[in-house]
Amino acid sequence: MILKKIILVFVCVFFVSGIFADSEEDMFVKKGYAAYKKGNYQEAVDAFDEVLYINPDNLHALRYTAMSYLKLGDKESALLNFERVYYLHPNPKIKKMIDDLKSEVRGGGQFMAYPVTFEIHAAFVYTMPIGEDIDLYNSLYSLDMFSFSGLGFISYNFCDWFALTSGLIYAQKSGTLEDDSTYDYYAFRGNYLHVPIVADFRIESGWSDSMMASLGAGFYLGFGLSGEFLSGSPPPDPNGMNRTENGFLIQAGTYYYFGSVALVVKELFMVSFSDIYPGYDAKFITSITSIGINF
Repeated sequence: MILKKIILVFVCVFFVSGIFADSEEDMFVKKGYAAYKKGNYQEAVDAFDEVLYINPDNLHALRYTAMSYLKLGDKESALLNFERVYYLHPNPKIKKMIDDLKSEVRGGGQFMAYPVTFEIHAAFVYTMPIGEDIDLYNSLYSLDMFSFSGLGFISYNFCDWFALTSGLIYAQKSGTLEDDSTYDYYAFRGNYLHVPIVADFRIESGWSDSMMASLGAGFYLGFGLSGEFLSGSPPPDPNGMNRTENGFLIQAGTYYYFGSVALVVKELFMVSFSDIYPGYDAKFITSITSIGINF
């Protein structure tokens, strides 16, 4: 008997709380709709935010939030809310509105209102020295070929599918030179700063309207910040480590947009033209995996 009463009390509490939750949701919907009709669009956004806090999938609130942001001139926020509406209830009219907003916010093949974007990345670097004068065994097993790095990029977006990108790439690189005539080896480590120039092509992903893939190619200029020989006999000129390291690169990336900000994952593959040390056939191949933000 006592158990039945406890169960009955819980059922009543659950039922009553549901009624109050529904009435509160409806109250904020009416408040937001009234504010929208009066032209108080920020007040409407605030009211519909309360609705979405109670029920994140309320299509009425999402739609009017998007339209309110549009009236306020915040096209990026409007786009995010229209995308949510389309995800919950696909509709050709909403899809066209999303496409039109994307054209205005991200370019749409036209000259963009804000053509310059920036990226900041944290990166994981792996360097492989190659060439006839590289002691590959010692390079792979005696030295730390891995390092962490920081990258920064600036892109000029001519349209939503093409950009020219430059920036700064810091990388620490190691290897072991071998002198065939004396059988001496020279283990070294250098810190380099690279300036890339990349033609970057971007295409919207078929998986999501908020995703974009990129593929680029170009060249880079590298400047040696510092270098040291770690072990083995010193070379004839210990200060002769090449202070430049130039080459070509290719890059691939994925962008996931949250309005005008995007989460970016990139992979860069760099191959140097210049030798590490004058008179030795030794170059770098570098792989960089990074994650960052585009804004």
